[in-house]
Amino acid sequence: MLQLATQPSAKNKPGFTKILGCVMQAKKHSLNYIWIDTCCIDKTNNTELQEAINSMWNWYQDCDRCFVYMNDVRSGQRPDAEDSDFSRSQWFRRGWTLQELLAPGRITFFAEDWERIGKKANQNIMKRITHITGIPEGVLSDGETTSFSVATRMTWASRRSTTKKEDKAYSLMGIFDITLPIIYGGRENVFVKFQREIMKRHADQSIFAWTAESTPPTATAGLLTPSPAYFADVNEISDEVFVKDFAHMIKPDSRPPAHYSHTNLGIQITLPMKRVEAPYWGSSPVGEGPY
Repeated sequence: MLQLATQPSAKNKPGFTKILGCVMQAKKHSLNYIWIDTCCIDKTNNTELQEAINSMWNWYQDCDRCFVYMNDVRSGQRPDAEDSDFSRSQWFRRGWTLQELLAPGRITFFAEDWERIGKKANQNIMKRITHITGIPEGVLSDGETTSFSVATRMTWASRRSTTKKEDKAYSLMGIFDITLPIIYGGRENVFVKFQREIMKRHADQSIFAWTAESTPPTATAGLLTPSPAYFADVNEISDEVFVKDFAHMIKPDSRPPAHYSHTNLGIQITLPMKRVEAPYWGSSPVGEGPY
């Protein structure tokens, strides 16, 4: 906001409406401070950028309330209607807004003219959001994500997009409790690096349960995917089902350790395997056991 003195033309930009509306709502609720993601991060200051992106999930969790401004939603409509602007809003398809949806305790949605649409806690609105995003109502209600497998959490982001490819990973750090150095324009695929960090913290093999059905035919990937889009067609996977049940078939009284290690040849891992009858990849069936 202090930069407005040197950039008066900013007041003429469409995004300035969001700032003014947010200020009005803050005053209405007797809030002394507001934080707006589009203007309260000095992206020319690398230290501030690092802190903001790595802390954003916690800031949303700790806020008194969150105002969601939807500039593509007209007022006067039922938000829970199938054909409403709310149901079609791009806000539900942007990568960065996923943590904005999950982390805050209280969220109020506003239309393009800053007319109030309703609160996330409203049962009809919550059911509509679940229908739009596939995220269970319980998660929308309490923001608790840790009980869900890695694959399931990835599906929530699989149909969302970001302007910069690196943000596919950075926008999910809070959901997986991961921190990374923020670097744009590097050669390394940041999303692959992000998955490696997840593997260091979570012994959850569902991270490998992606499919290539939703990706371009020319796209190639190793054991780790270059994008959450690969999880788009993955059904909900429970860590209990994915690992524990298979382990019981192999050795009823034990659960195989999920050891990951990075070598010069790639990832070395111990996994349970299940017999499949057809089709076979090779001359003989695949048996059950840890490999």
